[in-house]
Formats: sequence, structure tokens, C-alpha cells
Amino acid sequence: MPLFAPAHALEPVTLQLKWTHQFQFAGYYAALEKGYYREAGLEVKLAEAMPGQSAVDAVLENKAEFGVGTSELLLLRMRGKPVVVLGVIMQHSPIALLSHGPPRIQNIQDLAGRSIMIEPGSAELFAMLRREKLPDNASLRIESHNFDVRDVIKGRVDAMSVYVTDELYEVERQGIPHLLFRPLTSGIDFYGDNLFTTEAQIRDHPERVKAFRAASLKGWKYAMENPAEIIRLIRERYSRHKTQEHLEFEAAAMARLMQVGLIEPGYMYPGRWQHIADTYAEVGMIDRAADLKGFLYENDPAADHAWLYKSLGATLAGLLCVGLVALRYFRLSAAYQESEGRFRALFEQMPDPAWITKGHRFIEANQAALKVMGYNHKADFLSLHPSQLSPELQPDGEPSQAKAERHLQALESQSVLRFEWVHAKADGTQLPVEVTLTHITLRGERAVYCVWRDISERKQAEQALRAESEKNRALLINASDGIGILDSEGRLVEVSHSLCDMLGYRREELLGMHVSHIDAYFGNEELNSLIERQLETPTRIQFETRNRRKDGSMIDMEVSGLAVVLGDKKFVFNSSRDITERKRVEQKLRLAASVFNHANEGIVISGPDGTILDVNETFTRLSGYSRKEVIGKNPRLLRSDQHPPEFYAAMWRRLLEEGHWQGEVWNRRKNGERYAVRLTISEVRGPQTELAQYVSLFTDITAQKEYGQRLERLAHYDTLTGLPNRALFYDHLRTALALARRNGERLGVLFLDLDGFKAVNDQYGHEAGDELLKQAADRISDCVRESDMVARLAGDEFTLILGALTDPVDMQRVSEKIIEALNTAFQLGEVRCQIGASVGTALYPDDTDGEADMDALIRCADIAMYRAKAAGKGKIVRYSDPVVNLENKTQAVLSAIT
Repeated sequence: MPLFAPAHALEPVTLQLKWTHQFQFAGYYAALEKGYYREAGLEVKLAEAMPGQSAVDAVLENKAEFGVGTSELLLLRMRGKPVVVLGVIMQHSPIALLSHGPPRIQNIQDLAGRSIMIEPGSAELFAMLRREKLPDNASLRIESHNFDVRDVIKGRVDAMSVYVTDELYEVERQGIPHLLFRPLTSGIDFYGDNLFTTEAQIRDHPERVKAFRAASLKGWKYAMENPAEIIRLIRERYSRHKTQEHLEFEAAAMARLMQVGLIEPGYMYPGRWQHIADTYAEVGMIDRAADLKGFLYENDPAADHAWLYKSLGATLAGLLCVGLVALRYFRLSAAYQESEGRFRALFEQMPDPAWITKGHRFIEANQAALKVMGYNHKADFLSLHPSQLSPELQPDGEPSQAKAERHLQALESQSVLRFEWVHAKADGTQLPVEVTLTHITLRGERAVYCVWRDISERKQAEQALRAESEKNRALLINASDGIGILDSEGRLVEVSHSLCDMLGYRREELLGMHVSHIDAYFGNEELNSLIERQLETPTRIQFETRNRRKDGSMIDMEVSGLAVVLGDKKFVFNSSRDITERKRVEQKLRLAASVFNHANEGIVISGPDGTILDVNETFTRLSGYSRKEVIGKNPRLLRSDQHPPEFYAAMWRRLLEEGHWQGEVWNRRKNGERYAVRLTISEVRGPQTELAQYVSLFTDITAQKEYGQRLERLAHYDTLTGLPNRALFYDHLRTALALARRNGERLGVLFLDLDGFKAVNDQYGHEAGDELLKQAADRISDCVRESDMVARLAGDEFTLILGALTDPVDMQRVSEKIIEALNTAFQLGEVRCQIGASVGTALYPDDTDGEADMDALIRCADIAMYRAKAAGKGKIVRYSDPVVNLENKTQAVLSAIT
């Protein structure tokens, strides 16, 4: 046994993530970094997932004990997979469909027949498509996901599943127009990332599961309270694939989806999971109602009921979106989840009336409800039967009690139900209201939470409008402009059909809607201030704004508003026109002007006859000509003498035939200097397809050309001597050998090694050695024809290629001439030295048995050179010389018998 073994060894477990490292898994990084897992006795490994890898498969195949999955876990459970959800991380799913939008895609119905990339685990997207009557097995082309959002942006695919916490960052950062289809807009509000395990893990290791869950959720709480610290941790320890700004975007988006400050990480409501199951059943993705028994982890069934109040608080947070003030109260009460007393205080302070019923009795009501309904004592109110707060009949003639039962029955299949109702106050007067219902779990039992608001003013306005002549009302509704009449709160009380068409809503959907739901330009405070100013200003106010259509696309509007009095109430009469196309044209004009004036490319606009009509500033900077000097001139004043007339003739021939030309051209600046440009010329046609003008764009690529030439020289020439290097030697020899073979000519290869070079280099230093090599290179080059090649292979080794030899003796004469030149003393500064050379030669086809084998020819010359070195300084040896040939044959025989 080891002497220093820990008292409690850490238990190794693996958490399989559903994607690569990013803020999406911040809580698990925090749990590792802060030691929460270690405190729980666990040594946790976080395993990334690659495209095509399933976290569920990893857990079911026992490659990991825990995993992160989507709400598709419920489908898998219904199909017999023993998965168990330990906790919910995101209260709302981040999955959505991203589309490039108009003109091809304007709403979700336009996806019919289109190509869509949907990643695995996105069952809620298929549920959304089915609810929108787009069955995935018929009207859609589902393609494999490549996780490259550029495919949507560039139109290579029509839509792609994305995470609004991730891929949307780059789209929004670049301001790319797009449409986003979220399941939430189709009434599908599923949970996001879920921490899960298997039944076997819970059965065999209950304490480990409990400890892992607690440490993970503690990590999530820390991560969302300290996002900047976790972002640094991710970039330092896990991945630098995403920028700081990208991770900050992801953290902020996740905070919204997790409802940080309202709901604790890990919280999940069984009723919400039941709603998810019912949704899957509704769209035909499962055959029967789901039994959730065993699917949701029970951490401690015997614990107190504090979590019930978390449920109630979370439900309230979702419902109170109808009132910004109520939401503010929730955020100010961050600790409400731990205390029933605090919750009750919050409930009492809510500005909107609310009550809770169970069965057919009231169990709670707030002060706002008592005040509006006219009751002084809560006990009196709670003793009432709910039916006593409604008249016998609702405005449509249906008995109140029957209609209420119908709404309660409808609530069983929906998470939230909204409708209009008429209450009967204590004094018998009737009060029109807008009601929002949802189920909550309170003290272990289901109850109905009801929050409502007084819509008397809106109803009065509607009555006043109905009191107007039918002729005026018909004119209003059928006006060509988009007419919308707002009450003092900013809610639409009347709309024209044209406004409905502009925004993509039905008339009944717009009536009662607050203008903030459709306005995407002004903030809430700005909108309220604008409406107030319109109500108080006797003259018409005009402004431009941007509205959001029902499908999420945007429309630019020009609005003219005027305060009007109907009955005894003031309203705002807004007349709107769609100016999207006008704005688009204006933007294109501004963009065109900006591009022309500020483009990095030189731009020349010419008439059909080639006469220059206009140039931009970049042109004047690159060419040296002012705008005044070139207007009315022909572009030929820019020509250099680099290209023959045939070049320009071919350019214009292609331009006239195809309407464009692109290539590289050498031009001449005003000062006579030549410069290279990459030039594109395109014709522009008029409304009647007549040729209107030519637009030329060019970029100065002189530096690139020079740099390319430098790179070319570095790649193929020796930097010291300027001779071709080994690579260029081989290329040239290959070509020369092919040419000699085709023409039936002889080709000589010489390998030359300087005798005595090492001694000079060692005695006088590298500078003297380098100078010696340069002078030797010059002397060798002077001994051959221009058509021959001299190359330096390495050190003091040189090679030569002698083409078109008529007689082998010519190769011998060149060799002797080189040795004689190198035998002459070299003057290296103040040092005078003497060297020599040994030369080995080989001749094609004589020395290669007639084969045009480059490697064989080189090998022959190399062997001959080493034989020359062995024979003494200043020798010339050809491969076919008797001694060399005999040695070569002897070596071949020895190789064959050993």
C-alpha cells in the first residue's frame, strides 16, 4: 500500500458535452476550476463532441456517466431509452432556424420545397415545422449539417438550424439581413440544454449522481455570476476558437435563456415536461400520452417545499411579461425562491390584479384584485365561488360558467392561455379584462394562476369607433395606407386591412396589441415618449421607423400621426406607408457613392466609345493623373509598351462578345513609371438593354508581382551566387533531356567540385569563402554558352547542363576550359589564393544505354566526379572512361551476388 495515498481517492467520471468547448458549458468549467467536483469526491473529465457525435449515445454506451442533451431526451425515453434528466440549464431552448430571408424566404411557409440543414437532436424544430403544416417527410429537403453558417448567407442552402447563443453572433456583428424562425413563435417553448444520466447510474451510484448534480449546478450558479472570469478561463484552458466578444455575446444570450436572477440553474417543472410531451403527441412525433415516471430525477422527495415556490415564481416570471412594471418587481426580488414570506410580499405588491384558484375555490388574491373588484376584506373575497365574479352571460351570449369550464379544459393542453373576459364587480358593474391563465404547483397540488388587466378604455374606444358612421369606418379599414389607431397606452384599437397585409397579421391579432410588439426601431421609453408627444401636439407629426412583421422580417415605414378625439378619449391616428423599397434604393445609392469615392480600387467610368466620363480618388492616386486631366480622354493614355497591339485587340474582342474582361495589365503612370494592375472591365446596359457605359476597376499589384518575383528567385536561385539552385537545375534538366530525346541530340551533365576550397574557408573565414564561391561561379559561367546552365547544388559543388552537343569532345573541351579558368589565382580583398577543380561528366544517350533517365544521368556524373576527386586534383573523368566503367560493373556484380 502506498505510504502517501489520499484518504479518499477521487472517483473518475466523464461528462459528455454536446459540442466543442464554449460558454454553453460554462458551469462545468466553473465546477472544475473552483474545486466543486473535487469537494464532492469526483475527478471529472469533460469530453468534447465533434460533428456527428451524440452525447446520448456516449452515455448509453457507457463511454460517459453523464451528458448534456436537448429536450429530445423525452422522445428517446418514450422509445425505451433509459435516460433520466437531472436538471435543466436553459429554461428556453436556443435552437432556431436561420434563413437568408427575402426575397426568396419571407415566412416559414416559404421553406416548403427548400433545402434545410438540421443538426441531430433538434426534434423541436421538426415539431415546429409540423405545427406549421410543413411535414419533414414530404415538402422539405433535409440535408446533412456542415455547421458553416456561410452556406445560408451565400444562399447555398435556404435555412439552417443554429443556436441563437452562438452562430447568430457573426450574423448580427456583420449586420447581415436574415430571418430567424424560433419554435417559440409557433407556440413551442421547450427546455434547452439538460443535464442527464441513465437509470443504471442512479440505481448503482445514487450518491455519486447526487454529488455530481449538486456540484454542477453550483458551478453554473458561479459561472453566471462571474461570466468574465469564466470567459478568460475558457480562452486560457479550453479553446481560443472564439473571440472574447463572441463568448461575451454567448454569455449574455444564455443569461436570457436561463432567466438568471429569476430561476436557479437546474430547476425543472414536471408540468412543463408534460406540456413538451403533449406537444410531441399533438404533432404526431409520439403515438400516445407520455408517462414521465422515472424520467425526471428526484433529488430529495422528502425535502421542504421551497422548490414549489421556485415553481410558482418561475411561472409568475413568465406570465408577468404582460407588464414591465411587474417584471421589475420580480427582478428586485432575487431571493424570493427561498422564502414563502417574500413571495407573498411580491404577490401582494404586484400592480396587476391576480388570484389563485384550486378546484372551484379561491385560495389567494392580491390587493390589486380586491381593490379593482371592490372588496375591502380578503376573507370575504376568498369565500366566494369563482362564478360569482362573472355575469350570467359573456358578451358573445355564452354562459359564463360553461365558457370558464371550456377555458380550463383548454388550459390542460397549453402552458399559457390568454383571452378576453367580463368580470362582475362587487357593486354589480361589469369590467372587461384580458386574462392570462397558467398551471402552477403549490404545496404539492396543481392550481390555476390568473393575472388580468383592465381593458375598459380599449373597449370604450372600440365602442366609440363603432359609433362612427359605417361609411367612415369602411373608408378607414379599406384605406390604401396602413392605418393604425392607438389608445393612450399605445395599443391598437383599429387597423386597416392594408396595415394587416403590410405586417402579415390578421386584423383580430393586431387589435389590442401594443405597438412595441411590432416596432423594432424605438425603445420602450422612446415609444412612450413619442405617443405622449403625439397626443399633446395639435399638428401632424411625421417620422420614419422600422416594423417587425409576424414572420420576423423587417419593413421600413413612413408614419404620419395626428391626435384625434373619439368620445371623451384621445387617440393617435397613424397613417403608415411601406418605404422599404425606397430605403433600399437610397441605401444602394449611398453605398454606390461611398464605394465609388472610398473604394481601394481605381474606378474608371467610360462611355460606349471609350471616352472617360469619371474617375475616383484612388484612380488619381494610383495613376498620377488628376480627374480634370483624364475626363474626355481615351484610356489608352494609360498604356505602357509592355503589351503588343494584339493583346489589346483580344481584350476588346472578348469585352464586346461577353460583356466583361478580367486580367493583369501593365499601365504607365503620369511620370512614366510602369505599374501592374489587376483589371476588370464590365459593360453597363440601359433600360432598353442599350450599351450605356463601361466600368473599369483596377488594383495596383506591382508590389505583389515584385514580391512574387522575389519569392520565385528565392525558390529557384542560390542567394549567394545568383546561380540556379538544385530545384531549378532538376526542372531544367528534365526539360532539356526531353528535348534532346525528341531531337535526337546529345546532352552533357557536369558535376564540379572545387579543390582546396575548404582550406581557404577555414584559413580566411566565411566571408572570404563566400567571395571565392561568387568569383568561381562567374568564371564557370563565362566558360559556357548562354543556352547552357550552371547551377550551384550546395557548398562548393556546381553542376552544368550542356545541350545540343555534336561531339563528345565538346564536353571535354568545356571541362578543360573551366579547370583552366579556376586554376588562375583569386584575389579576395587583400588575400590571394589558388584553388582547382575536379570534374565528373556523363553524356546522354551514350552513358545511359540510350535511356532518357534523368536520375541515371545524374548518378553517372556524380560517380565520375568522385572518381576524379580520388584520382587527384584537377582531373576530368567521364563516366564511360574504362576505369570508372569497370568499377561500376564490378559494383553491379557484387550487388547481384550478395
